[in-house]
Amino acid sequence: MNILSLDLSTKCEEQITNTIQLDKYKNKFVVYLLIFPNNKIYCGYSSNIKKRWRNEKGYREQHFIYRAIQKYGWENVKKYIYKVFNNKENALKEE
Repeated sequence: MNILSLDLSTKCEEQITNTIQLDKYKNKFVVYLLIFPNNKIYCGYSSNIKKRWRNEKGYREQHFIYRAIQKYGWENVKKYIYKVFNNKENALKEE
């Protein structure tokens, strides 16, 4: 787990504002960014992004991320799809 303090300077595929947008990423390997109100960025990977982002519950085992979500509120965290891959190896390399 890496939390970075830097500006988002690269282009993401899409900013996610609702879970309906996640349906098109089913069966894909997704590298994503969470940007918190304090401008800290978390980069993660998921093979099931909809399940991972189910109302922040997918982060209970990652205490720093979970606490930040609790502090700022899931609705205040900006969520971006960074890149989408067809295989796990490439997604993990990119992450």
